[in-house]
Amino acid sequence: MTFLIGLIVVLALLVGGGFAVASIQANHARVLEAQVALTAQHTAAASSAGLVLTLGLVIVGLLAVMGGYVWLRLRVQRAQRAQWASGPNAGWKRLGDNPARAELAAGGTEALVQQLVQLQVLSMLRDMQAPHPQRSLPVSPREDAVWYPEV
Repeated sequence: MTFLIGLIVVLALLVGGGFAVASIQANHARVLEAQVALTAQHTAAASSAGLVLTLGLVIVGLLAVMGGYVWLRLRVQRAQRAQWASGPNAGWKRLGDNPARAELAAGGTEALVQQLVQLQVLSMLRDMQAPHPQRSLPVSPREDAVWYPEV
């Protein structure tokens, strides 16, 4: 009978040890699962922070480009908004304007056309005086060989 009691105690210890090992392994699996979940949370937080940073930089860049465009546009408009000359003989002249624009506004296109014609005539005379290069046939590498053009 002592043998039977000893066998029951040993079996009970084996079964209890099996349950203890299973419980330890289950706890270890839960710890690993929690670590994986924590790593996933950190990864998600880092990627969302990177996304927010990239989006912020894009928005700042777009605002800088738009601000530069508006600044240049206002600068050009301010430069184009010249004051008109006053007086009875001012015509369409603006203050600080170049004379060619004032001449065009006053109807002086004939002088400009005459200058363009003179420029064209001078260009044609220069081309007529320039020597034209004379073209010659290519020389064959051997003087006794006959040269045929390539087709």
